[in-house]
Amino acid sequence: MTRRAFTLIEVTIVVAIIAITAAIMLPALSRQKAQIAQRNFTPSLRRIASSARTAAIDRNATTYLAWDDAQAKVILYQQGTADGGDELLSSIPIPTGITTDSFLLNDQSSNSGDWKLHYYSDGTAESGGVGYTDSGKTMNLTVNVRGIGLLVAGNLPDASASHWPAGDYEHRQ
Repeated sequence: MTRRAFTLIEVTIVVAIIAITAAIMLPALSRQKAQIAQRNFTPSLRRIASSARTAAIDRNATTYLAWDDAQAKVILYQQGTADGGDELLSSIPIPTGITTDSFLLNDQSSNSGDWKLHYYSDGTAESGGVGYTDSGKTMNLTVNVRGIGLLVAGNLPDASASHWPAGDYEHRQ
């Protein structure tokens, strides 16, 4: 007598093994996805700052970056479009685990709700930056008046300092 099929017990055991393996793997996969999102945030922040400057020049219009805690996004807008509103150009998600430490705008401390870093059609920008912590490492994006953004480890420069390291910008008095 030859056997041509699996018994119900054999199929049940295989399904149970697959279910147990999946239950073990899913939490690890979700943690890995969160870690990848966190690692990608810093280069994405640099790219969106560069895109803000490029969009301002290409569109011959003012663009700005805004940090939106409610949506957990950094958003790039074009200011004052034909319909009178601001056009959403791009955004990047702020992953869980990223915490903001400080915001600077025109040499003044700011907060996430008021922080709108403007880029102008001639390639210049307001001076400013955002400091954040990523997996215990303090980072900052600093943009100088020439519109050049730098990502630097450490805290944002002191707003009252007369010399910023980002592009060797001197304070106007």
